[in-house]
Amino acid sequence: MEYAFFGPAAYDLGYQESHLLSQMTCAAFRPFPSEEERWKFISYTVATMQHLFAEYCRVFFECWDADAKPIYQGVPGMQEYVQKQLLQNMIGYCSSSNLFRCAGGHGNYPEYDDLTDADAKRNATILSILMDHRMMLRREEYKDVQEWIDDLLNLLKEFIAKV
Repeated sequence: MEYAFFGPAAYDLGYQESHLLSQMTCAAFRPFPSEEERWKFISYTVATMQHLFAEYCRVFFECWDADAKPIYQGVPGMQEYVQKQLLQNMIGYCSSSNLFRCAGGHGNYPEYDDLTDADAKRNATILSILMDHRMMLRREEYKDVQEWIDDLLNLLKEFIAKV
């Protein structure tokens, strides 16, 4: 098994993560019954982002261990290297996809369209763009998915505190 789909896998994961990211940023500004409910939803979204990457990697490397050519199996550090590359590329695609959505890309994006308050929509869009910028610049620095998520959450909290 060659695993030649690595690039498309990073794109597909990044695209899915960008939808979750936009849900998280819009949730920061849309009405909720309480702040507790808002943060429950944001936490759920973040947990889903983490789980998506972790579960994909788990299954991918299970298949690798079972089916990869012997030359690839057991190479010290190879799986860790592949996972790091997948993470970096996934984050880059996530950033690109989300930026396209924020810049008025073709199609409807309900998470933004559902924000009827102009200030809330503007704030969610600006936060998303700031996250996209940070992800693009730092994607090669993140050691793992948790570090990436923590960075996004820190930016979200900093931004909310300023608006």
